[in-house]
Amino acid sequence: MVEKMTKTCPKCGEELEFEKGGRGRPPIYCRDICRRLAEFWVRYLTRELDQLEGRRIRSRETVLGGTP
Repeated sequence: MVEKMTKTCPKCGEELEFEKGGRGRPPIYCRDICRRLAEFWVRYLTRELDQLEGRRIRSRETVLGGTP
């Protein structure tokens, strides 16, 4: 008998059902669109962090009058 497991999609909250001990990794997202939206969000946050880090470095250089 195969044991069924449930999990919730982190993007939309829909429940996922999968077999415990089945082949491959258990699913994380319910649909491809949820996975794509999560990938987009990670790229967006990475860009935002890069911009903030750049601002921090430039402001430090301005205050110190040279390179850090």
